[in-house]
Amino acid sequence: MSQASKIRPLSIHEASFPIYAKCSPGAGNIVSVLTIEGQVTHEAYTTAVTKVVSENEVLQATYQEALLPNGKRGFQWVFSDQPPRMEAIAISPEQDIEALAHFHMESLMNEPFSDGEPLSRFLLIQGDGINKLFVCVSHASIDGSSIVGISRRIIKNLVDPQDRDIPSTSFPPSLWTFMPEKLVRTLGIFRCLNIFAMLMKLQKQADSGIAFSVEIPAPATEHRCITSKRQLTQAQSLALVSLAKRSNVSVHGLIGAAALQAFVDHLKNEKGESFLALNSNTKIPLVTTMDLRRRTQPVIDDHIIGCMSSGATHSVKCHWTSKSLCASDYTELAKRVDSSLNIEINKQQHWKLLRIYQTLGLGGMKKIFSDAAEKPMSMPISLANLGRLKFPSSPSIHVARFEAAAAFHANGPSISIQSNTMNDQMTLCFSGALPQMSRRTLDFYSDLTMHHLIKMN
Repeated sequence: MSQASKIRPLSIHEASFPIYAKCSPGAGNIVSVLTIEGQVTHEAYTTAVTKVVSENEVLQATYQEALLPNGKRGFQWVFSDQPPRMEAIAISPEQDIEALAHFHMESLMNEPFSDGEPLSRFLLIQGDGINKLFVCVSHASIDGSSIVGISRRIIKNLVDPQDRDIPSTSFPPSLWTFMPEKLVRTLGIFRCLNIFAMLMKLQKQADSGIAFSVEIPAPATEHRCITSKRQLTQAQSLALVSLAKRSNVSVHGLIGAAALQAFVDHLKNEKGESFLALNSNTKIPLVTTMDLRRRTQPVIDDHIIGCMSSGATHSVKCHWTSKSLCASDYTELAKRVDSSLNIEINKQQHWKLLRIYQTLGLGGMKKIFSDAAEKPMSMPISLANLGRLKFPSSPSIHVARFEAAAAFHANGPSISIQSNTMNDQMTLCFSGALPQMSRRTLDFYSDLTMHHLIKMN
């Protein structure tokens, strides 16, 4: 690649994903799938995707290891000499498009980006009136909110090929440039020491059994991402929203409550009721992925496509009981989820995590990922709720469903949950790491989470 193709060095936050991807094939990939009703021709698909790629520099970029201006080795953003991969598969009416979509989703999540390849891929499965549009990106450059934005722009181009309403965007800035000054300064790391103490405490807790068990130990290079999808009916989804409004809690809080109680049920199933009794006062950690666009100064424009998210770990006291829970038990737990998250946000934990990444450096990040590969995960559950989504439509094109999943399988056994609501129907995608976590465990946990979501209504 030419010197002129350089953009800027990756921040430590961004560089953590190339390191992650080196630990295990495909780790750090995000894949979304749109179910499109109507006829989508190959020409319309390639034209729509090509236009979106040409309008967004981040979709044309990749990274390479380089000697940075500070004299240290690191990663450099560059424009790729290659176009993003765009594929299309036409299937016969006899083929099961849902099974095929699940296969390709996992394939994309486990396929690493090759050297020099732009960090975006696109795939269309054309069925008889039903199509599946895949967008695959690296979390180093794109987050969950941005993959929704990319998908929305593609659909807009399919619905109205002559539309010129969406502006082109240059390569996004690093989140590091928006970090509060008090954390950026040399002594800012001392404000983050409590995060180190929290992480050590959570790992000790995981080692004591508050974690998904490592079913088959394997080095990170042998890990593969597996997924499981669940969907509430429209009636169940609307009832959940109504419960949130009546109880003055967030939908995210209710999903978190169901996810945490499902984890308690999993522990009970694996270790027995006596284990629950011994740990009745233990708080379970939940990682919430946050879009930081509204938490920066100045505010980051919604049109910016990039990696603008971070995570906050908040521990929640659950109902350590085998007794049946009622609606008030769930709403009480949802309030704890909301409250504990707000406390960590007010402490600026999401910014402090980024500051810790910088302090650890690339060597420290590699060691953390390597050490976590075969151990019980200190943070067993992560949740990203994309909220209510809406896509452009026309008499001939309608988006029926959106699914997204993140591949974080280089670490120990844990479950990542991506949720969203479209057409008044909630979809949840669960992902985990094989062989440390079996499909049976992932499916069992997914069913338990859905059980609690339905039961709380």
